[in-house]
Amino acid sequence: MQPLLSERIIRSISKYILQFTDYWFENYIHQILPTEVTDQKEILTDFRQQTVETIGSGLRAIATQRIDEKAYFELGAAQFENGITYGQTLELRYAFEEAMECFLIQINQRHDLELSDQEIADYITALKQLNDILTPIIAAGHASKQ
Repeated sequence: MQPLLSERIIRSISKYILQFTDYWFENYIHQILPTEVTDQKEILTDFRQQTVETIGSGLRAIATQRIDEKAYFELGAAQFENGITYGQTLELRYAFEEAMECFLIQINQRHDLELSDQEIADYITALKQLNDILTPIIAAGHASKQ
């Protein structure tokens, strides 16, 4: 995994986590998941909460080099229970990485956060490396409910 992230990027992600979640849902979730899932308000509410929690867990994992495996296992199980296929889970992973990069660039420009391109690139690299570790854990949670 990547070395510790800058305090500036951690603060920025933490400050804008709810706005990112809105951006993620508006621009990605509704395009990836079937309407049977996205039309169910309870599922979307749960998924929104899981998104916020996993972003926080991800920041902690990157910063401390420790992973909360249980949270990601439960995420996989919840995705299965909510009708999200493992293929969609993989699609969500790559879309999440893309969405986070686009969002960070946008808020950096819009709010003059003074994040360098390198800070954003370092975070995205660390996120991808973390997701390489987390994807099998999420898959195990998904498989546990099949």
